[in-house]
Amino acid sequence: MVIGTLLLIFNINLNFANNSFDLFNSFFYSFFLSYRCHYCVAEIKFLQENIQLFEELGATVIAVSPQSKEETRKLAEANSIEYKLIADTSNKVSKKFGLSFTIPEEIVSALSQGPNALNLKEFYGKDEIEIPVPATYVIDSDGRIVYAFINENFMKRADVAEIAYFVRKCKIDKK
Repeated sequence: MVIGTLLLIFNINLNFANNSFDLFNSFFYSFFLSYRCHYCVAEIKFLQENIQLFEELGATVIAVSPQSKEETRKLAEANSIEYKLIADTSNKVSKKFGLSFTIPEEIVSALSQGPNALNLKEFYGKDEIEIPVPATYVIDSDGRIVYAFINENFMKRADVAEIAYFVRKCKIDKK
């Protein structure tokens, strides 16, 4: 989804790992892959470290993962996460944002071999592995996207100063 898109298409029963929440009261979404992704875990921790800043700016942080609800809950507990985590196991939310893609079978197979093997089929509990491109969105209280950071390079993530700028801008624009 692009900046300016109005999120009227959302009518999804969200499966939160650590709470329930109304999708339209939120400002800030971050899509991540799993606890096995070191960059994803670093981002989850980074968001937690900055939660006070985002809350002071009036934003609600929501992170979205294709992991099971149980794995997402474990991640939240292990990292003392206070914001909302969505276990989007069927990728409904990431598909709505146009972020979902299927990992080719040859890559899934290659990853499952060797000393650092990762059996994605076992990890995600399905044969076809579909995950989101890591992304961050700031959404204003009208449900309009005002900031989007999407990068296929999973090592690149949105900058907190940039996120804070757009969250602040939402607040100012509403006055």
